[in-house]
Parts: sequence; structure tokens; C-alpha cells
Amino acid sequence: MIAATPSKPTPSGLAPPAGWRWPDFGVAIGWWLCAWIRAFGGFDRAAVVQTWHLDLISAAVIALLASAYASCYRRGRDGERPVEPAQAGCFGVGMVLWVLATLSFIGSYAYVLFWVRALQVLMLLYVVPFFLAQGKPVTVVRAALGPAGRDRVDRLLASRWARVLAHPLTTSLAMLATPWLLYLTPWYTAALESEWIGAPTRILLVVIGFGYFYAACKLTWFLAGIPS
Repeated sequence: MIAATPSKPTPSGLAPPAGWRWPDFGVAIGWWLCAWIRAFGGFDRAAVVQTWHLDLISAAVIALLASAYASCYRRGRDGERPVEPAQAGCFGVGMVLWVLATLSFIGSYAYVLFWVRALQVLMLLYVVPFFLAQGKPVTVVRAALGPAGRDRVDRLLASRWARVLAHPLTTSLAMLATPWLLYLTPWYTAALESEWIGAPTRILLVVIGFGYFYAACKLTWFLAGIPS
């Protein structure tokens, strides 16, 4: 791990580079992230790029889900197009952000700096699940199955426990309660001290966030008349 030397933010350190234009959103976001990290965390851009965290459980889950989604998307596109390419791209963005939140410098410094840990929780609970839900993974998997497989998926989704778990009220309560439970109970400390608790916690945050956003998206798609 690369040691971080605290430094105080200065106006010159946060000034945008020469020639910056408003349409350069990707460059702007990346530059501002590096600027704030350098100002408040004592990092430089080399530290951001070179520091990585080995999280085998998260890496395995990410690789498995990305491979499964890509395979189902290709199989479904051969017969019909279950989702648009832009929606599949959103799923890819969610996967990349998941990698950054767990395997990059964020995953490494989350054990040292509270604000980095807060950033990781924010990404895993809100940002990553939002993009994953936009990719309609359930629709993609269902489209890749045959008639018998689709019937099984439909019966599973129509079961009582599935309706309860995926209900907007249930997912909203889980979304609201999770930050309180994480920070106001021994759960937070245990997740930092033990990787056997920390790794499942990071995955659980994504699952809870995905449930919330997927339920919200399904309601939005239903009201807009978009198949989900």
C-alpha cells in the first residue's frame, strides 16, 4: 500500500486545467476526483493509479456476473433484442464502478480513511446498483432461456416470497435501514477487522441497492408502458 501524506487544499490545487470545456464531462469528472483526493487525502494521481486492493471474493462475483450477463445478452440477441445496447452499456458501467469501489485504491484506503470508506459505501449501495438495474439483468436472463426456462423464471418471480422481497416497500425499508445498521452497530467495525465479514458486506450492499433500484425501475417502466 502506498503511504499517504496529508495535505491542505489550496485554491490553485483545485483550479481546472487550461483549455477545459464544459462538454468534457468524462475528463472533468476524472480530473476533479483526482484533485479532491489529492487535496483532502494527500494522494497524487500516481498513487490513485498504482494502488490496488486484492479482494478475491468481489473479483470472483464481478467476473461471474459480467460473464453471465454477456453470455445471456448474446444468446438473447440472436432471437430477439431484450434490451437496448445503451442499457447493456449501463450494466457494463456498473461493473466497472464495482471494480473501482472494491479493487482499486478505494478498496485499499477504505480500511485507513473514513471518507474513502464512506465513498465506497456510497458507490456500492447507490451508484453501482443504479447502473446494474438499468441493464435489466432479469430480462436479459429470461430472454436467453427457452420456453421451459422462462416459465420457471416467471413462476419464481410470481411466488409470494419473491413478491414480498421485491416489493418497493420492502426494498425501500432495506435501503433506509442499511446505513443506520452499518454505522451505528458493531457491524461497521467487524467489517473492517475481518475480511470474512467485510467481503460479504460489500456484496450485500450491492444486492440491497439493486433490489431498491430494480423495484423502482420496474414501477417506472410499468407506468411508462415499457416492457421489463
